[in-house]
Amino acid sequence: MKKTLFKVITILTLAIFISSCETDDGTLDGIEGKSKDVSVEASTADKPTTKAVNNCHNWSIISYEGPVWIDIKNRKEYPYVNTIINAEATCDGLWVASGGFKIIDNTKNKRKVRVKRVNKNKGYLTFFTSDGRYSTRSFDAFIYPDTPVPCPDNKHVTMLSYAYTVMARDYNPKYTYNWKVISPSKRIIYGTGRRIRLAYGRYTATLSVSKPGCTTKTATETFFLESDELPE
Repeated sequence: MKKTLFKVITILTLAIFISSCETDDGTLDGIEGKSKDVSVEASTADKPTTKAVNNCHNWSIISYEGPVWIDIKNRKEYPYVNTIINAEATCDGLWVASGGFKIIDNTKNKRKVRVKRVNKNKGYLTFFTSDGRYSTRSFDAFIYPDTPVPCPDNKHVTMLSYAYTVMARDYNPKYTYNWKVISPSKRIIYGTGRRIRLAYGRYTATLSVSKPGCTTKTATETFFLESDELPE
């Protein structure tokens, strides 16, 4: 009888223990399942929810109508006054020009624009899209670079007379002009600049035109001066 009771107690104890283990396993499975659910929700939240970036506000210059000075060293372009810029974007929008630039044509196609440089001041050209995006390009104030001056040639020493004056026919202020004139009384008269003022009589004039680094050009002519009227 005692053995039978002991077996029953043992069986009941074992059954309770097995039942407890199954309950614990079920609890772990529930936590793992919840953890998986959280993981999936986080993955869903990480997916992009914004639209792709719209780059149609970007634009480029297609061509120039007129001269443009290119600064190769600084990678800049300087359209001259009255030069027209043709620009184009990839979608419709609003063009705005300011400073030294003025829009002259934007009626046919809102993607394209023709802009004219009206002065040497710094200016801006901006393109706006309907979603508020925009892109601006600035153009620096333009001080025209000095054009290299060639050495003087024979045309720069040609002369003409008018009234009591002998002058250079083709004058360039970047050259130096020197005169040596022999008067009717054999007196030597020196002068500089575009012209030399003399008196009545026959003169032999020598004109020398020079520029640093160049060979000096010289010519001699004889003139008879008899009028007292100066050219304008």
